[in-house]
Amino acid sequence: DAAGLQIPDHPEEAALGKGLFISPLQLAAAGAALSNHGERPALVLATSYHSTQRGWIRFPSRGASHTVFPKNLVEEALGLLDTGNLPVWQATAVVPLEENEGITWFLGGTQPAWEGSPFVVVVLLESENPALAKSIGEKVIQAAMQP
Repeated sequence: DAAGLQIPDHPEEAALGKGLFISPLQLAAAGAALSNHGERPALVLATSYHSTQRGWIRFPSRGASHTVFPKNLVEEALGLLDTGNLPVWQATAVVPLEENEGITWFLGGTQPAWEGSPFVVVVLLESENPALAKSIGEKVIQAAMQP
């Protein structure tokens, strides 16, 4: 499928997080579609680099984007995940594990209306600490939004 996710046999259980296994990269791919009007862009680790002689230089584009979410669902999701104080959206969750302490993930990105290049941040902690995951994610987003 478009985001590279493996959906379990029982989607109603996936909605509760049961039987749904996703890597941080897959989570970033799904989040990138939210920040890009429902279009999942070609995945890259960086879009540009800074040269001391020439300033910021964009890497050549790699591949085409793919529609993975209808725009009306993107708008609804972004409304629910909006932070209100910056042009970003975010979510944090703790996933309990049976044998060990759970994991915590943060997913956040720019709103489509943001005028800079859209980006997504994923933080994964191998502990149950949503406050720390959120703090790290928000700091990375704020730093990335600086000119």
